[in-house]
Amino acid sequence: MKPIHFLYLFLISGLLISVSCSEDDNDDNGPKDVTPPEITIYGDKTIEIPLHGDWREEVPQQQAKAEDDNDGVVDYDITSNVDSTKAGEYEVTYTAADNAGNEASASRTVIVRIEGANLEGVWEVRGNAGGSTINFIDTIAEGQQSEFYFQRFSDYVNARVRAELSGKLGDSVTIPEQTLPCGDPPKDRIFSGSGIVIHDGKSMEISFSETTEGETVEGEIDYYLEDK
Repeated sequence: MKPIHFLYLFLISGLLISVSCSEDDNDDNGPKDVTPPEITIYGDKTIEIPLHGDWREEVPQQQAKAEDDNDGVVDYDITSNVDSTKAGEYEVTYTAADNAGNEASASRTVIVRIEGANLEGVWEVRGNAGGSTINFIDTIAEGQQSEFYFQRFSDYVNARVRAELSGKLGDSVTIPEQTLPCGDPPKDRIFSGSGIVIHDGKSMEISFSETTEGETVEGEIDYYLEDK
């Protein structure tokens, strides 16, 4: 008879476990709510703004909607780590919870880019060219979304050198090869180069070459924005 008793006890234990698990999945009002709200983001999920821009101007006034299958439309919170004073990739996060405590989140990406207009102003320049130290003042003007112009590049009168901005953050500088009559007296000078803008838009590092009458000089110059 003992084997029968053990079998009986085993069946009772299994039944109790089954009832206990079933009760955990239910409450007094029916099945337990375990489904979080669904968040819909309005507007583009990736947006780009210029340095010092405002990402809120690029999205709809109602930025998102959170809706739960039991509670209907629920409130959502917005958090953001966007720092528009520095080029970079940031996130805006939307979070919501239903009455049962189920939470959901969704996010959009904000890319802060450097544009030519951000660089307009008077810059202090320090560096060297061909082994000689050069310190002078230059002005950046005519800034567009992806280009700008130096006005006295390499300390030459009328050296209006065009530069292009590229890269995900607009922080890469390219000086495409160009020939300009500049200096005093004017001579045809061939310029080219590349560099990087520091992410706050207040300094640049430029490497360049200059060829005049068949002679080429290499230079390294750092730009520091004076009036911002």
